[in-house]
This record gives sequence, C-alpha cells and structure tokens, in this order.
Amino acid sequence: MTENEMILNFQLFTAELDKIHDESISDFQLIAEKTEGMIHVNKASDFQLSYMNPYLSRFFDRNLEEVASEGVDFLAKRLHPDTTEKVIPYFSDFYARSDNYSVCSAIQRSRPDMGYDYQNLLSSTKIIKDRKEFMTISIPFERLGETGRFFQKEIELEDLKKRNFERFLSLTRKEKIILRHVSFGASNRQIGEELYISEHTVRTHRNRIFSKLGIRSITEAVKFAQLYLD
Repeated sequence: MTENEMILNFQLFTAELDKIHDESISDFQLIAEKTEGMIHVNKASDFQLSYMNPYLSRFFDRNLEEVASEGVDFLAKRLHPDTTEKVIPYFSDFYARSDNYSVCSAIQRSRPDMGYDYQNLLSSTKIIKDRKEFMTISIPFERLGETGRFFQKEIELEDLKKRNFERFLSLTRKEKIILRHVSFGASNRQIGEELYISEHTVRTHRNRIFSKLGIRSITEAVKFAQLYLD
C-alpha cells in the first residue's frame, strides 16, 4: 500500500466512524475503545477535548475530566511548536472553508507530558459542523509499518533542514557552486578548471565551506548539497 492509499483509507475510516457516531453512540464507543490509536473530539472554537478514547487517556495518563480542568494549557504543554504553529491554524482554516463531509490529514507531534519525547502521529480529521467540533484519529508512526518509517524519515529530514539552514545561508554564491561540484565528486583540479581558478583557491574555498557548515567529510558535504541545492 502506498502512502497516498493509506491516507485515503485512513480518511475513509474517519468519515465512517463519524457516521457510526451519529447513528449509535454505544457502537462508536465500542469501536473507539478497541482502536489501537488515539481518537478524540475537539471543540472547533478553542480545540478543547470533549471526548477521548481509552488509548489516548492512557497516552496522557489523564481522564477527560482531568484534561478539561487544565483548559487550553493542557494541549499547549503537549503539542510540538510545529503543530501549534502550522497544523492547528491549518485545521481552523479547513473548518472555516469546508463542509460537514470534509476530511483532511496532517502529521502532528505530541507528547504525554512535559519532559517526555514527542511522538510523530499521522492524523485524519473530520469536520462535524452541526456540533461545531472536529473528530480526529491519530496513529503513531511505529504502528504504520513501512509507511510510518517513510513519514518518520520525512520528519527527520525536515528537522535536519531547519537545524542547518542558517549555516547554509552563510555560504557565499561561489562557495555554494563549489559545494555542488564537491557533491558530484569533482577534484580540486577539476573544479578549478571548470571555474577558471587555481587548485589552491579551490582548496581554500573548500576549507571555508567545511568550517562554515561544521562538517569534515565529503559524505557530509553531499548531504548538505542534497538538502539545499537539488
């Protein structure tokens, strides 16, 4: 199954679960209790939880009443800044411009509490406009098999880009050109001939590039080129 096929099936399951919720609360709760993933319903106005299944309750080590007592601070302490800054506004905009049948997916990052590592989650969210709520199902990457590993690599790559972007921006235009040649395996002599500069000058540029990027090997230089020059 491809990543797109998994996301589509995930969205279909979310829509079907909402339909079951409308028809029978007891059937919905039975399915939610058996689902090995986080199922929760949030108010559209402030994203406070109005329902969470046992899996999510175990993850947070809190029941719904305890979560509600902490108010909006509860999620603020547990959502990764990227989720707070990008995903939450995305859901708000999605709610505003979509109808009662719309479903969307996103990658979120959450943790059980302060001091814990964040977990990466694939989430599918269904709008419930007549109740002014969202229903969301979130599955940890490790439960998604090969697709989860694919998404995990994408997250790690994005984090790597963010951490090193300032270093990359410190390179001059010529240094970026030389970095590209280095990543292709060109020697100092070959680069010099291509750019009409001496091998000594190329060597000086390479040393500066490696110093600015904080790297020591050609392999690391190739990674930087792949991140920012492709």
